[in-house]
Amino acid sequence: MKITITVLLVLLGLSGFVFVDSFATISPNSAFTLEGSGYAVTENTIKTSEIDLVLSTQKQTGSSVKSSIEDGVITLDDKNFLVTKLDATALHEGQYIRINGIIESDTGDKASIKFFGKLVEESKNASVYGFTGRITINDNDYKIIYTAKISELSKINVTPLKSKTNENLTIHILKGS
Repeated sequence: MKITITVLLVLLGLSGFVFVDSFATISPNSAFTLEGSGYAVTENTIKTSEIDLVLSTQKQTGSSVKSSIEDGVITLDDKNFLVTKLDATALHEGQYIRINGIIESDTGDKASIKFFGKLVEESKNASVYGFTGRITINDNDYKIIYTAKISELSKINVTPLKSKTNENLTIHILKGS
């Protein structure tokens, strides 16, 4: 009887490790790309919108991972907004993502954003999130609806180029040049 209980406890403990690792979509000290598209909706208009960001995760506290957004662009119709100061937090082991901060257009228009994303589905190398939130530009408040893919950036292997140093170069100058 004791052996059965011991084996059951060991299996239960190991299944806990497997369960926790299955949600390790967004891990600390990694870089990710977030690419997606959707719509910006007001009472009077619906505009197309795209998002393309690079996230750099930092430390994990409990079940959340703090991130900074290093670079990126958010497009609202034909107007591009560059990342000025955005922060992201992956919550509940990557089940949710919150993005807040300021973006700025090339004409100097500033906008504040607040997005909240929920994990829809994941594969071995990427995850799909559904985002909703707000972009506020001057007095215009747009409700945002995105479907976005988050994938981890992989290391790029640099292969050195072989240079030819002892090669004779012949130059021909044409008459009248």
